[in-house]
Amino acid sequence: MTVFDDNLCDCCVCPMQCVLKELVGVSALQILIIPNTIDEIVFQQIINVEDLLLFSTDQVIPINNIFSIRFLDNNISVIDNIESKIKLKPTKNSKGECRCIENSTTNLLQTMIGKDVSRIIPGFNLPGTIIDVGRGIVVARGNPDRRVLSFVSTCRISNIILN
Repeated sequence: MTVFDDNLCDCCVCPMQCVLKELVGVSALQILIIPNTIDEIVFQQIINVEDLLLFSTDQVIPINNIFSIRFLDNNISVIDNIESKIKLKPTKNSKGECRCIENSTTNLLQTMIGKDVSRIIPGFNLPGTIIDVGRGIVVARGNPDRRVLSFVSTCRISNIILN
């Protein structure tokens, strides 16, 4: 990951930063960030990711405030391309603070890859399929039209609503 491999950033912030770095330059009709505030943040392209900050076309967002990032586009090939770009870091059983925050949720979600869920809260508020689970991140794709792709921080999940 990064230099944060032994603390809380290891399970919450660094995995999201790794995903976001892979998405620099990606554009979609709508990129929606679910932060730890009431407001959603909407933009169309990730310009840069550095020093734990995401730079969009008109905003700077601290990565520690990003619970999830969602891509929406009417062109399915745009979403397919985004999905194919991401290579999640492998999971590991964390220690310290991360152990109680992330391990059990990640382990459960790994058993659900390929299965449908109604919602993952916060960040994936529609029916969909769990596509992948990596260190600190779950990837879900909306059903039935597959126009939505979400990356949700597993340590921020408050609720998984099953079908």
